[in-house]
Amino acid sequence: MKPNTDTGAALAARYLLAFFVIAFGWSWILWACAGHYSALTPGLAGIFHIGATFGPLIATVIVVVAARGSKDLSGWLRCRFRLSAAKRYYVLAFLLPPLVMSLACLLHVASGGSLRAPPVIHHWWKVPLNFMLIFLFGGPLGEEPGWRGFALPAMQQRIGPWFASAALGVIWSLWHLPLFFIPGTVQHQLPFWLFLLNAVPLAIVLGWLFNKTGGSIVPVMILHMGINGWAVLIPVLPAGDSIGPFAIATTLLWLAAFGCLKDKQVGHVPASCPPVQT
Repeated sequence: MKPNTDTGAALAARYLLAFFVIAFGWSWILWACAGHYSALTPGLAGIFHIGATFGPLIATVIVVVAARGSKDLSGWLRCRFRLSAAKRYYVLAFLLPPLVMSLACLLHVASGGSLRAPPVIHHWWKVPLNFMLIFLFGGPLGEEPGWRGFALPAMQQRIGPWFASAALGVIWSLWHLPLFFIPGTVQHQLPFWLFLLNAVPLAIVLGWLFNKTGGSIVPVMILHMGINGWAVLIPVLPAGDSIGPFAIATTLLWLAAFGCLKDKQVGHVPASCPPVQT
């Protein structure tokens, strides 16, 4: 039995490696194209930006089909996109980002800082549409089926949920690396070390939510959408040289992550929706 177990583990590791190679390769190539065309043809650069965010999803589809066949892909997607999680997790996913961001802004002002006006202060009617567009094209749909839906279950079978989430947070940060060299992106206004310090606790919170909901990525996608969407309403992102609100929000995220670490009930994804192994 030992050789079979080793072979299965090695095969799972190869599929996981293939996922990362495809996800990084697809996204980095398209981001390079976006950077090249950003000044020449902004519209085309925007298309490349959107396409780049789907690297993890595309990698997941390719690897799942290669591992289990096209017939099992629909079952895997139904499992990951199921809506059976308790309602409180959906509410938490949507409200946690504005709570953290608002508190960060209040603490920043209380410490003597100032805030810029929200980017949509004169366009409030666009807010619902903005959330929808972010959900579809701004990261959640393109990323979470891969990061939390595929990579996390495979990783946490080997090293446990917390180490897997933290390690995935580092990998997730590195995946964003080309954006730090493209003017106009949020990452371009941030030092990488601060972005990394923000992504790791966020990955732990996302991993906790994924496991608490039995392996559904829908609440995770809502939380991801909230992070990107509420940032348009609440001025927590960098403005010029001011990274105060973002740094405070990062500290609050670490507190939330430590709270998740205390949850002894979090374990692996249920066997009814296993990671790809064969």
